[in-house]
Amino acid sequence: MDDVCRQWNRDSATRYPAETEWMEVPVTVPAQISQGPLNAAGEGQVQSDQNFPVVPVKVVFDENEQIPPEFAAWSTWPIQVAGNGQATQLCPRRYHRYKAKMTVTIPTGGATVTIANKPDPLSTSNPQGWQLTYTAGIFTLPEYDAQQPVYAVASVAGVIISVLDESYGTVT
Repeated sequence: MDDVCRQWNRDSATRYPAETEWMEVPVTVPAQISQGPLNAAGEGQVQSDQNFPVVPVKVVFDENEQIPPEFAAWSTWPIQVAGNGQATQLCPRRYHRYKAKMTVTIPTGGATVTIANKPDPLSTSNPQGWQLTYTAGIFTLPEYDAQQPVYAVASVAGVIISVLDESYGTVT
């Protein structure tokens, strides 16, 4: 099936900038789809002439593509001793968090670090939460990718936790 398309003649516009000239260009439709006769159930059969050309398509998004986070917050916190004050908040609640990466520095003699998503279970001298016991040194915690905030207390003074909190921006 041939249709006629009106296309701007760029050559004449270059030669004659004051004039607008259109030219008629025949366009071939790659397939014709028609409905055949109806059967006893009232359903039609679709017939098509399938001579579709191969058209290159540029892919602009791939779901396997890794896009880096838009924001990153770096912080270092001295951790409170359990029962001697309020728990230290390491990460706030963040809706668009990608990952929070944490490193724990333990002083000589070792320590136990207790982590929770609320400060109340950590406010007593016997804190409740995820307890990690370390000897002296620097240790990496597993990456945290939840939205909830993170709080921590330690069994001894001198424990330091460094946090890299990565997130995506909001769509407005």
